[in-house]
Amino acid sequence: MKRSLLLRPIFIILMTGSILLSACRSSDTLRHPATSSTLWVQNAAEYQALSITAYKTAASYLELALKDSYWTAYTPQQNDELRSLPPAIIVDVDETVLDNSSFQARMIKQSSSFNPEAWNRWVKEAKGEAVPGALSFLQRAADKGVAIFYLTNR
Repeated sequence: MKRSLLLRPIFIILMTGSILLSACRSSDTLRHPATSSTLWVQNAAEYQALSITAYKTAASYLELALKDSYWTAYTPQQNDELRSLPPAIIVDVDETVLDNSSFQARMIKQSSSFNPEAWNRWVKEAKGEAVPGALSFLQRAADKGVAIFYLTNR
């Protein structure tokens, strides 16, 4: 009986200590400068809606651009040689077409900041998902014969 009485305070001390340590850990996570933005990208309906809206707007402009052979983002494109090239879209990959917020969340959980080695490991995992609206827009453009160029530092 004496032994169980001695174990109870030790158990209470250990439990209290582990709770305090986990609270400190989550507090560090909440203080990470990228926590709010990462949570917003991963959870906010507004992020989804804004992203989809941006790509739907791009799709409507794509239709207009394809109907007008003089429509160009490259203003010196006034000669016939350049005008005869197929239409093209140039997009950045990371955080424009591909969502890397899972990598950011991993860095937050590890209380770290960007480092190239961790980034390269993440890239090799190939776990990034398409930004909402990006895939359907790019597939639609490709179906219409638009050349798509992807820019990345991968």
